[in-house]
Amino acid sequence: MSQHPPVQPSFSERLRTIIAKYRLDIQRDQNRLKALVKDYLPNHSREVRILLLAFDEGVPAELASLTAHQSWGLIRGRLIQKLQESLAMHPSAATWAVDTWAAALGVVEAPPYVIPLPRSAPLASAAEFRVAPIGAADFRTLSEAVQHVPAGSRLLLASGTYVGGLVLDKNLEIVGESGAEVRVQATGDFCLQVRADYVVLKNLKIWLINEKGGDQAAAALVVRGIKYLKNILTKLLHGDQAAAVLVVRGRLDMEQCTVDTSAQHCGHGVVLEGSGTFASLSRCAIRNTRIGMWFKGLVTGKIQECAIQNTAKTAVIIENKAQPNFERCEISNSRKAGVFVHSGGSGRFENCQIHNTAYPGVAIKDQGTAPVFVGCTIRRSQQYGVWAHSGGGGRFENCQIHNTAHSGVGIQDQGTAPVFVGCTISDSQQNGVFVHSGGGGRFENCQIHDTAYPGVGIKDQGTAPVFVGCTIRRSQQYGVWVWKGASARFLNC
Repeated sequence: MSQHPPVQPSFSERLRTIIAKYRLDIQRDQNRLKALVKDYLPNHSREVRILLLAFDEGVPAELASLTAHQSWGLIRGRLIQKLQESLAMHPSAATWAVDTWAAALGVVEAPPYVIPLPRSAPLASAAEFRVAPIGAADFRTLSEAVQHVPAGSRLLLASGTYVGGLVLDKNLEIVGESGAEVRVQATGDFCLQVRADYVVLKNLKIWLINEKGGDQAAAALVVRGIKYLKNILTKLLHGDQAAAVLVVRGRLDMEQCTVDTSAQHCGHGVVLEGSGTFASLSRCAIRNTRIGMWFKGLVTGKIQECAIQNTAKTAVIIENKAQPNFERCEISNSRKAGVFVHSGGSGRFENCQIHNTAYPGVAIKDQGTAPVFVGCTIRRSQQYGVWAHSGGGGRFENCQIHNTAHSGVGIQDQGTAPVFVGCTISDSQQNGVFVHSGGGGRFENCQIHDTAYPGVGIKDQGTAPVFVGCTIRRSQQYGVWVWKGASARFLNC
């Protein structure tokens, strides 16, 4: 007999009701199921968030496909570990999510049993305290509230301006009241520094005025733990290498946020560093920054329906084995590259728009670097659309690369061998594809047309790309030009 108390069965029962009532298929009806879960559980935002995070990681899909020959205990442990490692999820929250989905799908008959959550964990019930400069309130200042409330509390902030420069070393939710205009501002190196496993910030405007102009200023600095921001306007005003949001460890969730470091581009937007750090951004805007998003080291992320615009340097940098996923994002108007992946970075971009860049739309460098782009449009770059060099790789599937000032695709240096499948490369002011200095690469079923220079230019000894099933047409010079000892293979073109 387990000594662990049962989770309230209402969550698994309501999930089961939703699935049965609307005859939902876990694989086919994902968006509808997620929307219905939010509708059916309107007063349980944290529980819903954890259930949907588990959903996005494929937990229900794996549970639904279990067979009688598979061990529930082994599968359960593996899924719990997956949520902890992929999302930096609290162990108790991960256990609760897996068991609740299992009960909802009939994998287990009884209500699930889980390890009781700590008082400060994401699913713990939170004591609420109101903070307001005037009127009814438990505290008049944010600093006083942060100092005195117990871990796991929710602070509801009324309209007003609150002094920041605070270190959050306990799990807290800091939420602007509905309809309130709440500003937290500070001078110095940061406005809020997070040193806890779980911090929630909602409906806030975070301002930092760095009078020192120092290199490490940050509007929100996450030193340890998990950080959630919803409907936040984060602004950073000074500091050469500052970051509006810096995550060193833990999880960052942002929804419908705007990150802005002012027209002076005085800081980076969102920076992740530190092994295991994870960020989830949805419907956010990051603009007027130096670097929009910077992924350093063994970090991951899921960036959905976000706009990263008007950056003084590269919009997105991925390096040193970082692996973020971007879906339906717009990356535009950068004064350097749109996306720069190097030093073994990877990541995946699906259905993204990358345009109006002063440097290449996408730059890939170094051996072991292998990002994937699926269904993306890369256009109006002032240099190459895609530039791979120094051994870089990567894969482009069903992408549109057009209207570039240089060649649509540039590949150079030995060992550089990206793969393009089903792509259209057109309307370049130079070559459609230019491979030189020993570069390689493979193009399958691609359309290359409307180029001012040869559709395909291949130069230098050791250069040997492969083209299979491609169409090359409407170039103003040669369709294909091979010179200076280069070679190539064209099959069924």
